Amino acid sequence: MTIKETTEVVVLGGGAAGLMCALTAAGQGRQVRVLERSNKLG
Repeated sequence: MTIKETTEVVVLGGGAAGLMCALTAAGQGRQVRVLERSNKLG
């Protein structure tokens, strides 16, 4: 079985600006994925 995911917006970086961008896009109904290289956001 194959599961296919769709992501409309990819945000690189989970800092303050990246999280605000993700929140804004999600608030507009977009499917959002945040990619962060460290173990925590912010």
